[in-house]
Amino acid sequence: MKNNARNAAVEALLHTDEHGGYSNLVIDRVIESFALPSRDAALASGLFYGVLERKITLDYIISQYSSRSVDEMNPVVREILRVAFLQLLFFTRIPDSAAVNEAAESAKAFEKNSAVGFINGVLRSFLRSEKRYKLPKAREDSLSVVYSLPKWLIRHFERDYGKETALNYFKSLVDAPPVYLRVNTFKTNSDELIEILERDEITAQKTLLPGALVTKNQGNLTTSAAFQNGLFHIEDLSSQLACSLLNPKRNSVLMDVCSAPGGKAFTLAEIMDGTGTVFAHDLYPQKIQLIEKGAQRLGLLNIRASVRDAENSREGEQCDYILCDVPCSGLGVLRRKPEIRYKDPIEFRDLPAVQLAILSRSASFLKPGGIMVYSTCTLSKRENSAVVDNFLKSHSEFKEEALKLPDGIKRSIDEPSHMFTMFPHENGTDGFFVAKIRKI
Repeated sequence: MKNNARNAAVEALLHTDEHGGYSNLVIDRVIESFALPSRDAALASGLFYGVLERKITLDYIISQYSSRSVDEMNPVVREILRVAFLQLLFFTRIPDSAAVNEAAESAKAFEKNSAVGFINGVLRSFLRSEKRYKLPKAREDSLSVVYSLPKWLIRHFERDYGKETALNYFKSLVDAPPVYLRVNTFKTNSDELIEILERDEITAQKTLLPGALVTKNQGNLTTSAAFQNGLFHIEDLSSQLACSLLNPKRNSVLMDVCSAPGGKAFTLAEIMDGTGTVFAHDLYPQKIQLIEKGAQRLGLLNIRASVRDAENSREGEQCDYILCDVPCSGLGVLRRKPEIRYKDPIEFRDLPAVQLAILSRSASFLKPGGIMVYSTCTLSKRENSAVVDNFLKSHSEFKEEALKLPDGIKRSIDEPSHMFTMFPHENGTDGFFVAKIRKI
């Protein structure tokens, strides 16, 4: 097989459809196995994520020009057509002729020579129509096609947050998410880091949150000298804001309950000026190694990483602060993990019970007067506000603690003062939820 970008994208898409897995890990493995140079690797990644993000849209349009339903197609043929239609519709720098010709070559590379005529016929029929297609008339169906979202997700977001906020969120999903950095204040400051990154042709700017930078033409930040020297770590603005809202004081004892890969623990350790202790726990030993490696690179000596079952463990330290960032459905990070949108909603059914169990168990390690932040990277009231409400109803020794949002950070919906739901279209963050409570 010819090791080019389009074949790599098809290979990664086949793996994702057949075996699942995290999209970033799948495409990284395929790019490495294909030994693609950086330019081809970037194209392969763009094609791969583009198809995942727009699969419903692509399948709908393909079905209008194919005599065979998309579901009935051979998986290889289906992915080749998706990649080709993505280029014809959204990749303006790729000539139409190149997209068609490469699709035929991909079919041959995957030993589907008999499908070359069919693939050519579908693509050329689409081009002859001048790329026209009709959207469904029904509102929900049309939204599903335009934003490539299953209809159950459209109903979910509109029910929880209203049609206007939901639509704004849908629109944000077609934009590439920004990459945020957290300045390691032990080694540098925002102004110095901006200058250092500029030397590597990386443009970074300050944000509304002190110590948080946003990058534009970032490339691979982890290969930069600044990253290798521990001057920053990569962490979305939403997570940095959650740490800022917890706001631990110097010389405190803090627990980060579900810590891996460690970004929030690093930020909290820096907020504490390297004093006190940050206990960073996770369930899997290999994830603990990630935390330890990151802390070592950053020179953060006040982090103690160890394996711990957040839901069931009865052993732990009494803490002044706890960050309880729990496993969730991830519906706030669809821009970064587009494959989540195609999951069966039944997979999320039991999450609130697990989240409440982790929150309740974690609360037992908080000292009187201590502060705890509950957070998720999802947009779902049953996983967010409902979990916190249920916890407070059954734990009379805890009360709400009002959040003091930084200047310029805006609320998108009406909610209690101790809760804050973030949306990409409002503050440029991932979709994220934070609630703050205090032990009386």
